Amino acid sequence: MLIKGFILGLALSAPIGVIGLWCIQRSINYGFRYGLATGFGAVIADMLFAVLAVIGFSQLIEPLIKDNPWPALLGAAFVIYMGIQTLLKANPDKSVTLSQNPSLIKSFMSSFVLIMTHPAAILIFLGIFTGLGIELDQNTPWFTAGQLLLGMLFGGLSWWLFLSGLAAYLGKKMTPAIMYKFNIVSGIMVICFGLWLAINSWFH
Repeated sequence: MLIKGFILGLALSAPIGVIGLWCIQRSINYGFRYGLATGFGAVIADMLFAVLAVIGFSQLIEPLIKDNPWPALLGAAFVIYMGIQTLLKANPDKSVTLSQNPSLIKSFMSSFVLIMTHPAAILIFLGIFTGLGIELDQNTPWFTAGQLLLGMLFGGLSWWLFLSGLAAYLGKKMTPAIMYKFNIVSGIMVICFGLWLAINSWFH
């Protein structure tokens, strides 16, 4: 179960989506710790879904969110806001000083809230759960569940350590002009993704 948990943690973290872009951008602009804190928020949210599955709440959550667009719209609005903030702070000449950097808690909460407010994250999580042959319910021994959660923690953190470390290392070699372009592209991609989430949630 520990190995399955590790694979699950990697599978949930590896896709470079909005959280991946936040991790890269914050690692470059503010340092390794901020990128890692962003990824850690996603890992903890994923682990919380695993806990819910262990105690049998997954069957309760899915019917409630399946046809309700508001949790996804809330997540979309949050994504769009973060994209706008990225564009507003794109110019490295206007970048904040170290004392004005976003806190580690805010970096953590941004990704945690995004996953927790978007129902698609729950469905993806349950799909990977099934694909790995993991079946948990209220009768699952806590030792087995603990192995799964520990594996997820190691798997997720392994990915975010790699991504944030690589981004922070490469960021030291970037010129202000390259950083500005990177921030503009990141901001636009995040906003577009947020708009897509909003449209998709409203019409489905």
